[in-house]
Amino acid sequence: MVSHSAAAPSRRAQRRVEQPRSGDERERAILAAAKVALKARTFDTMSIAELVASAQVSRPSFYFYFASKDALLATLIEEVLEEIRSNLELANAREGADMRARVQEGVGHVVVAWLSHPEILCAAVELSSRLPVVEDMWRRAVIGSVELFLHRLDLEQISRDPETLRRQAHLLAWGQERNLYNLAKSGGDAAAFEALAVDLTEMWHSALLVPATFSLQAEGSKR
Repeated sequence: MVSHSAAAPSRRAQRRVEQPRSGDERERAILAAAKVALKARTFDTMSIAELVASAQVSRPSFYFYFASKDALLATLIEEVLEEIRSNLELANAREGADMRARVQEGVGHVVVAWLSHPEILCAAVELSSRLPVVEDMWRRAVIGSVELFLHRLDLEQISRDPETLRRQAHLLAWGQERNLYNLAKSGGDAAAFEALAVDLTEMWHSALLVPATFSLQAEGSKR
């Protein structure tokens, strides 16, 4: 006969029965631990041992949800990029507002994402050169956000060649990324991001609405 003491579950086991953690909760705990770790150190120095200890999950549980630390980072990046996409799509669904207000709104969604998730987006920029999955995700996100942004502006209201505008918008988007990255790495506060948002809005508005001309031959003749 099994004794009562042997059959009774431990207090820890009872807590597991009374307060089970679903798979989603374990996955979210790992992601939350990674976000905290990225605030204190770089992605390369962040260890899986540290993450599982912070998330209070086992190492096998980590690998059940993420094939590697790189896959974990890709998930974090995708969440932020989806947030940006969702906000731009919601903005596109709204009508009204003049051109400058539309530019300001589009820039604002991107700037707020950088202000809210600087560690994740900085890691995306830094690691895209050596992690193909991150590079592909980042490039597609920038291209996709440009298309959503241009759709919001309604190109028919801009008397410029659409393909020229699209090419210039991509150049502006990569320049915007570099400025946001530099500000995030320097620890810029909300006021600094707001000031940059104003400058970026002016940059986009002027570049898209005011055509520019340049001739390398003409510039060379001045020398």
